Amino acid sequence: MTARHQLQLKLAPWALLSVAAAWGFAFVVMKDAIQRQSVNNFLFTRFSLAVLVMLLIRPQTLKLFNKDLLQRGSLAGVFLGLGSRRLLVSNGPVQQLPDSLPVCMLFLHLFWPG
Repeated sequence: MTARHQLQLKLAPWALLSVAAAWGFAFVVMKDAIQRQSVNNFLFTRFSLAVLVMLLIRPQTLKLFNKDLLQRGSLAGVFLGLGSRRLLVSNGPVQQLPDSLPVCMLFLHLFWPG
C-alpha cells in the first residue's frame, strides 16, 4: 500500500463526515428556496450551480470528456434528476436528505470509473 493510498484511507471518514455536514447545512439553506419556487426551477438552479462550481475548481476535466463518459453521465444525471424531483414532489423537502443518500451512493457505485 502506497503512502498516498494510506492517506486517502485516513481522510475517507472525514470526507464522508464533511459531505454529511454539507448536506445538512444545504437543507437549512435551501428550505426557503424550495418553498418559494417550482421544483423544476429549484433543481435546475441547484444542478447548474453545482456544474459551474465543479468546472471552476477543475476546468481541466473538460479535456477528459469522451462519448462513454457523456453517455454514462447523462444516464446518471437523468436518474438523479428524476429521483430528486420525485423526492421533492412526493415527500416534500424534509424527507429529501435522508432518502437521497442511498440513491447517490448507488449512482457512485454504478457509474464511478474504475
